[in-house]
Amino acid sequence: MPYRSEGLYGIFNPGIYHMDRQKIIKMLRLSQFIRVNNKGEWFEDGDVIYAKEIKMNIFLVFIFLNTSKKENIKALIAEFTDLKSIGKIKPLRTMFYLIMNENKDFHCFEHLIKTSDF
Repeated sequence: MPYRSEGLYGIFNPGIYHMDRQKIIKMLRLSQFIRVNNKGEWFEDGDVIYAKEIKMNIFLVFIFLNTSKKENIKALIAEFTDLKSIGKIKPLRTMFYLIMNENKDFHCFEHLIKTSDF
């Protein structure tokens, strides 16, 4: 896939599928995502979690893994009892799950962010 400078593609280095985590986090904050405390056993220490309620108790959640593996961002749409339960317990149900590790995955990420803004 050719390198494109518009949208989220502009935060990748061409050819190596490397993303700028800080730019993605900034985009999430601008889209009213909230950083969630990671104090449970569901995620590893150092993982960073951002969430946004899109319907009652249904959340769009992004997990930035503290790992050197290629798949370093997970996205999910899941039901939790409330915002405070994210990061502490597993979701009541998961409706969508994506591990992002290639440019084509970030096209989906961009679509999720745009959809959550309505």
